Amino acid sequence: MTARTLLLAALCGSAELGTADAQATPAPKEPVTVWGSLSTEFFILPSLSAGVSVGVGQAGPASLSVRGMADLTYVPLPDVTTPLLPLIGADLLFSGLVGNLTVYGGPGVGTLLGQAFWVSGTAGLRNTFGNSRWGFFSEVRGRYAFDLAGNGFLSPGTRLGLTYRF
Repeated sequence: MTARTLLLAALCGSAELGTADAQATPAPKEPVTVWGSLSTEFFILPSLSAGVSVGVGQAGPASLSVRGMADLTYVPLPDVTTPLLPLIGADLLFSGLVGNLTVYGGPGVGTLLGQAFWVSGTAGLRNTFGNSRWGFFSEVRGRYAFDLAGNGFLSPGTRLGLTYRF
């Protein structure tokens, strides 16, 4: 099974979890999580990522959170005038337990500081280190990036990192 097939399956599953029976809960179990990771763009360009997610309620059996992320991607090409690209985005994440792991996924949007934009899909796994507030995560994503002139391309990527829950 390819990464693209897994990503599409996760997005379809998260879309099903967000059906009309979704009801908001006033106090999510884990209201704030800080995310930090090493990541890639196109599977080869190295990046550092940092973000914060806030639990906003329940959507059927899934927890619902909004996550803001910032990536700093290094592009080592001789014709690139600014080799460090700042990417800023937001994801709507549906998550639920599968065994001992939390599985999550959902859609996202973002920008390269107004020069280019993207729509994306993310699918991942996360867990904690025992009973601590610290945890780890691993995710794949697909971004369709486009500029204002209408030029676009698909940019797959990954993240592997740590979380801390408040």
